[in-house]
Amino acid sequence: MLDPAALYARYAPDLRRYLAARAPAGIDPDDLLHDVFVRVIQSAASYEERGAVRGWLYQIAHARVIDAYRSAYRRHAVLLLDG
Repeated sequence: MLDPAALYARYAPDLRRYLAARAPAGIDPDDLLHDVFVRVIQSAASYEERGAVRGWLYQIAHARVIDAYRSAYRRHAVLLLDG
């Protein structure tokens, strides 16, 4: 079984750099990192060990970046409609 605290200690610095390099302007990479590890905790019990934990974490991080861009786009579109 996965230990989210151990994963955080080992991978958080690299994941944060990954998120900081890809996050949309105005989005805090620490918020995205938090979201990544919330998902890790939610999924830890159902994770099947295949020796690809790092890839799994980056897949979750990538999905959070895409979600952040979608959210930023929607906020921008609403602002244009309201303005």
